[in-house]
Amino acid sequence: MSAWALQLRPDDLEPLAVLWRIPGVEALRQTDCVWLRGSEPDDATRRLLPTIANDGRFEILKGGALLKPGHHVPSGIAPTGPWQPLRKFLSIILPPANLPARTLPTVEIELVPSSIASEPNSLLTDLAVWHEYARQAPQIRLKHCQFAVCRDGRTLISGTPLPPLPGTRGVARAGLVVPSGWTWSPGVEAEILAQAWGIPKGAMWLLWPGQPVERVQAEQLVAANHSAVQLTWKAFQHGRTL
Repeated sequence: MSAWALQLRPDDLEPLAVLWRIPGVEALRQTDCVWLRGSEPDDATRRLLPTIANDGRFEILKGGALLKPGHHVPSGIAPTGPWQPLRKFLSIILPPANLPARTLPTVEIELVPSSIASEPNSLLTDLAVWHEYARQAPQIRLKHCQFAVCRDGRTLISGTPLPPLPGTRGVARAGLVVPSGWTWSPGVEAEILAQAWGIPKGAMWLLWPGQPVERVQAEQLVAANHSAVQLTWKAFQHGRTL
């Protein structure tokens, strides 16, 4: 097998954690997917790749043609740049705080797999899924949560217990949210980072691999109840800004 490529959903983060330690892996984000690629794999990597993404797995042929396992005709061409080393792809640059008489340098942190299991307390899902659940769920299932909705329909739900919905679960600490199974390096305390970067009380900053930091302000988080979810759904259906 020569060079290889994987095509993943943008919210499919587990393969990134698995491939994080393999030298030479590169990543490329497109609108609807994330690509990973590597050079000729060793035996361990060759056995690993089919367990990660069988449908989106390709061999890269001469000229960049993509060949699926078991096929004889290429199904496309590997995308062109800007490819980044996976570790750089997982790096996040956060802005310095605006503190009087003091200038903090821009700080770069790196998302890395976490060795400590933490209970998820946030969920990034879709508004349609959240609306359908909230429409049928008893109020007691909603009262422990808050939610905020982006213009594209992505919905952040915060609280415990979380609803049993599909999506990406995360762990929020002092306003910083990372996907479950991930943490940041260097391992600065969340409270120290939040204070240094001036995260407002009640706000949530989403640190997702390969994506810009997304800020959810405290006033954008709404207490979850039937009427709030229904009103948000109607506003979204009419194209209003949320």
